[in-house]
Amino acid sequence: MWWSQADLEAYRAWVRAAGLVITDESRVADGPVTHSLFWARRRAGTEVASS
Repeated sequence: MWWSQADLEAYRAWVRAAGLVITDESRVADGPVTHSLFWARRRAGTEVASS
């Protein structure tokens, strides 16, 4: 299996493009590598669309 990942700036841009505000981010160890962890919330005044 082939795995591809974007860089940190791309992930930040995607989270923001989804209408979220990043409130915190950190690195999580996974054996010999680390992964980015984002905590984000909706912008004030935005609501989830009902189905």
